[in-house]
Amino acid sequence: MTEAQFRRRWMTIDYDRLVEEGRQSQPPAELGGMRPREAYGRNGKGRQAAFRFGDPYRVRTWRDGVEVVFEVRRGGARPFEIMLLKSRSDVEAQ
Repeated sequence: MTEAQFRRRWMTIDYDRLVEEGRQSQPPAELGGMRPREAYGRNGKGRQAAFRFGDPYRVRTWRDGVEVVFEVRRGGARPFEIMLLKSRSDVEAQ
């Protein structure tokens, strides 16, 4: 995900993946030979399960050659607080 995609998806409690993005997930450009896959999950509530393992926790994601790393913690006024820890360009698919 891009930084903007992460912020939109993570900070929306009832994020509806099917409405926002459709039933299938397209592979990144560097994996162009791969077929689209069926999306799993429905409303983003599963991301809260990470708090069972730690508070805070980190999320590392990348898209189009840009990697971002966030720290996610329980919020006070909002359910989550996210902080960008690192961003770098020219990241190759792994």
